Amino acid sequence: MRMETLLYFLRYFEPHCEEREGVRRCYLSALDYPEAEDAAQALEEHGMAVTSLERRFVRLDVVDGDRRWVSCAATASDALPIWEARCSST
Repeated sequence: MRMETLLYFLRYFEPHCEEREGVRRCYLSALDYPEAEDAAQALEEHGMAVTSLERRFVRLDVVDGDRRWVSCAATASDALPIWEARCSST
């Protein structure tokens, strides 16, 4: 994996949230927060109340000409771990 991709990953997966289909989903790097408790605490420090937390894997892909993080299998050679949380505002 290229260092540029890893640095982009770490910046992109600083705690942030998106609203989709009426559900607030928050993401952060499992490299920075390897334990679920630490991930939940980091999200709470950013004002999110975690209702569920799941470890997933993503890889950088080009979709319609844009670089995007897409879900992938944990066994993919370029897979990186993230936490996906469903949250509500505190």
